[in-house]
Amino acid sequence: MGGQPYFHPSDFEIDDAPYPVWQRMRDALPLYHHEKYGFCALSRSEGVARDLTSCDDYRSGKGTIIEVILKASLPARS
Repeated sequence: MGGQPYFHPSDFEIDDAPYPVWQRMRDALPLYHHEKYGFCALSRSEGVARDLTSCDDYRSGKGTIIEVILKASLPARS
């Protein structure tokens, strides 16, 4: 398994064995940026603890469900 670590929250193969994937991310990319979908993931606990309070930098205005986040637009609320 060479190159940069790969991560996608809805990849079920990662769910089957998440620990090696997250270890590679912690070793290589403490802040992982998914080029195609434009999201970031912090992979080290100290990074999460430090940046959790930085809501101006790390937040999703579209929620926490990846399928909703990746949609071009949100449905209108009633």
